[in-house]
Amino acid sequence: MIYKPYGYDKTLAQMTDEERENRVKYDSVDSMREFSKWYKNHKLSKQAIS
Repeated sequence: MIYKPYGYDKTLAQMTDEERENRVKYDSVDSMREFSKWYKNHKLSKQAIS
């Protein structure tokens, strides 16, 4: 899974330093928390199948 910030067509690694510094950051989303929820659900659903 490749993460591209909302509204951008580049990943953070592809952005220049200036693009990263000036990008719009959304306070309402905690990406690590969202990934953690996805991972827990994905892991649990795989265990249910096994």
